[in-house]
Amino acid sequence: MSNRKKVRRLVGLTTLNLIFIAICIVTLVPILYAVTLSISGSGGALSSGLTFIPESPTLDNYRAILMEEPFLLWLKNSAILSVGTMIVAMGTAVTAAYAFSRYRFRGRKAVLQMLLILNAFPQILSMFAIFRLFRTFHLLNSYIGLIIVYAGSMCIFSIWNMKGYFDTIPVEIEEAAQIDGASGRQILTRIVLP
Repeated sequence: MSNRKKVRRLVGLTTLNLIFIAICIVTLVPILYAVTLSISGSGGALSSGLTFIPESPTLDNYRAILMEEPFLLWLKNSAILSVGTMIVAMGTAVTAAYAFSRYRFRGRKAVLQMLLILNAFPQILSMFAIFRLFRTFHLLNSYIGLIIVYAGSMCIFSIWNMKGYFDTIPVEIEEAAQIDGASGRQILTRIVLP
């Protein structure tokens, strides 16, 4: 490679890296502003100017949220809901997506299209029906009820996303594992998912 090509390549890579660094800095501006607001005194969010250095920094906002509010209860609730939703949604989506990807059965395309159409409608349209259903099954004000709602909203997207992933895996790998004596569950958990 000639020196001119090396210099041109070096300049191109340097320019590209500078552009990426600028994008990262611009992306970090909202985070820096949120941190600045969190250590600002009262009324910092209402000020008209955009500043990243607070005039009178204080940790009173953190003390108030940790000591005066039930922050640990909120954190516990969020952890239970997020972990529960992930387990239910992924457990359902993985098995359904694998079935849609690998098995050919009657109504397969119709169900996939129906799931796609259902995903297009806002969830608020089903809230009255969900409320009545949950009231009947005594799931109001419970973790399980909220986990079901959250998992249901994630499931359709997860099924389509994971089906696309499963479609990229060659069937021959699974057939080889089946010849070696692997069960359907072992093929899914030990070969396809990893």
